[in-house]
Amino acid sequence: MNNSNWLEVKLPADISLTKKEVFELSHPSGTYEIELFTSHNGECWAIGVPKNDAKFIVYGSPIVGNTKQALEIVIDKISRETTGDSCGFDEAEEDSGDDPDELEHIVDEP
Repeated sequence: MNNSNWLEVKLPADISLTKKEVFELSHPSGTYEIELFTSHNGECWAIGVPKNDAKFIVYGSPIVGNTKQALEIVIDKISRETTGDSCGFDEAEEDSGDDPDELEHIVDEP
């Protein structure tokens, strides 16, 4: 099936379908697993978590209109939180009306 053909699947109104892709980000602060989600109705979001780290931190994007923006938000958030530097993605694209910091959760592992 072509990468975008799954969007052509006709679904009953009470059924939803979400695609999940997994990426590995190599960053100066460490390695992160990023999961990118795309819903059948075109909504996209991403979450990133560090691999092999004592703290389990989830970096998340709000729901946005495209996969590029969701990935950029998470990658930029990881950079800002770990090194203090932005990746230089267009900040205007990140403003979706939702507060992306609301989606960040920090959990200390025992």
